Amino acid sequence: MTLEVIFEFHSTSLDNEAGVASGWSDPPLSAKGRAVAKELGERRQGEQIDAVFCSDLRRAIETAEIAFGKRIPIHADHRLREYDHGTMTGTPVERIHAERPAGVDSPFPDGESLREVAKRVRDSSPNLLATGTVSESPSFATAPQSLRSITCSPE
Repeated sequence: MTLEVIFEFHSTSLDNEAGVASGWSDPPLSAKGRAVAKELGERRQGEQIDAVFCSDLRRAIETAEIAFGKRIPIHADHRLREYDHGTMTGTPVERIHAERPAGVDSPFPDGESLREVAKRVRDSSPNLLATGTVSESPSFATAPQSLRSITCSPE
């Protein structure tokens, strides 16, 4: 059996529009973000997606609910959150990007490192796949912000 994983970003939040890093803060989607989430659902309408896995943050859940509604089970899990930027939460995105290369092993102040994000997300994988939602031709969608850390981070 082959497992197909589809990666989608959460839609635009109010923080995205303001140009600041949300991290673990919980801003809602903006009006533009809600429209983009609706377009995501329309774009994926004809595909067989068995489950949607997302973080437990409002922007991820809102994106999934608007896009997929009740037609696909949505599983929110705190382990799929993106970086915890700690005290740098709310900082302009450009500054976060400048600091991030040093963050493979060094966490953001009162936050986490890329290696810590990768371990958290990697540790969640067996539990996510054990939800019983995977069929014989499984596909699931999830947000890549945290999952990309698995492949970007050294072991």
